[in-house]
Amino acid sequence: MERFYDGQLVAIEDSRLVFRRETVYSDGKRERSVEMKPLRQANTVDTFAAAKQAAPETAPADQEKSAKPAPEKP
Repeated sequence: MERFYDGQLVAIEDSRLVFRRETVYSDGKRERSVEMKPLRQANTVDTFAAAKQAAPETAPADQEKSAKPAPEKP
C-alpha cells in the first residue's frame, strides 16, 4: 500500500485505482471511506503521441542520405 496525505492507495485494477481515506475531525471523530478513481483509457491520439516520443525523428538530411543506395564496389 502506498500512503498519501490523508489515505492509502490500496489497489490498482485494470480500469481503476482504489483509495482508502480516513478523515479526522477536530472533535476526534474519525470517518473512513473508500474512493475509486477510473483510469483514463488510452485513445488513438495518446497512442500516436507515445509512439512518437518513443522513436525520435531523424533529420531530413539524414533521411535523404539513407534513401540513396550505396555505390557498388567493383
